[in-house]
Amino acid sequence: MAWTGLALALLLWASTGLVQTPLHRRLAEGFDAEAHRRLVRSNWLRTAAWATRSGLALWMLARGM
Repeated sequence: MAWTGLALALLLWASTGLVQTPLHRRLAEGFDAEAHRRLVRSNWLRTAAWATRSGLALWMLARGM
């Protein structure tokens, strides 16, 4: 399970660095409807990964008690 948590963290970092950050930079220059749409859509991947990783961490914590 720890490896799954690590894989999810790597997915989150990659998504942040390769997708989210460039889109935020585009939007910092002015509103861009396409960049905004892509940012919102790609954020669902991060939301799912964080939720899964949080559930996994809680499950591992409960097992350890």
